[in-house]
Amino acid sequence: MIRKKTDKALVFLLNHMNYGGCQKIVFDLLSGVYESFDVVYLIAEKGYYSDLLIKTTSIQFIDRTNISIFGVVKEIQKIQTKCPSLILHTHNRIDILFKYTLRKSDNHLHTFHSAYLNKNYLYKFIKPEKAISISKTVKDYLNKYNIDNEMIYNGISINNSKPYCKTKELDIPKILYIGRLSKEKGFDNILKALLTYKSNQFNHIQFDVIGEGKNVEEYNKMIVNSGGNLKMNLKGYRPNPWDNINEYDLLIIPSYFEGFCLVAVEGASIGIPILSNDILALREVLDFSQDSNFFNIQDLNSIHTTIFKSLTEISIQRELALNNAERIKNKFSKEKMLLNYLRIYETFS
Repeated sequence: MIRKKTDKALVFLLNHMNYGGCQKIVFDLLSGVYESFDVVYLIAEKGYYSDLLIKTTSIQFIDRTNISIFGVVKEIQKIQTKCPSLILHTHNRIDILFKYTLRKSDNHLHTFHSAYLNKNYLYKFIKPEKAISISKTVKDYLNKYNIDNEMIYNGISINNSKPYCKTKELDIPKILYIGRLSKEKGFDNILKALLTYKSNQFNHIQFDVIGEGKNVEEYNKMIVNSGGNLKMNLKGYRPNPWDNINEYDLLIIPSYFEGFCLVAVEGASIGIPILSNDILALREVLDFSQDSNFFNIQDLNSIHTTIFKSLTEISIQRELALNNAERIKNKFSKEKMLLNYLRIYETFS
């Protein structure tokens, strides 16, 4: 996507470019805007997405894996000697501090991918020149601390995705989880809920997990020791987790907190029925869902009730999700995201 060439250099700075929702968004953003700049730099720890960018774009990559904070300052200063002016676009809270390396001719933009403002005093005193929130949930957090911001929804891109089209009657329910295996993502409690879920309707439930985490062995032991009717398959990380989406009946998202849940948006754009923890960011994305699709992740009975109701009304769930898939695609369009960021970059010219 090429607009009018911007005379400033664009410098992206974030912690790493390995697997992650923020990293995927940064990859899509850089892939879409780099041709609108004479020179683009990416400073981050090397990973899956930086390797893709190196292969497919002319972006100049600087690996910060073994670089201290002072080393990052030096790298920015090197870029400044080559470029009369630049736009520093940061994505992690601590990196806002690098705004103090900038000259009067430079500009600073920060995208808030999440906002734990009550836990991090940094935002209250050190504010970016321009702030972007990626959802109404994040925008509301920033407004509490008088951080002026513009909301730009993250855009989605799924390679070779086809609309969800499972019509088969339930035999063995198959539930899918995509994401990091951690307590923060609610994985512990959703596993406990599925292990204690009793159903006279089904002999067992299949639970497939796409993602990685530190406690995989512990989770496997929980399955073995339960003697229940849950069959869990840990599939590890998959670059495109949607390849076999028609195998599944439900996607479950138990996160305690999300600023913007990329998995929810991608799943909703395909049209698979989704159950989730009842939090604002997921209500914002899944605004078409029935109240009964949301549970309290800290209440096992609430999770049991939500799963039971959804499985007994699976035809209604499928129809509702598919009817809203196209609207979700348009609302969270990658093209809209790119155009909005390019518009903001151009205001710095």
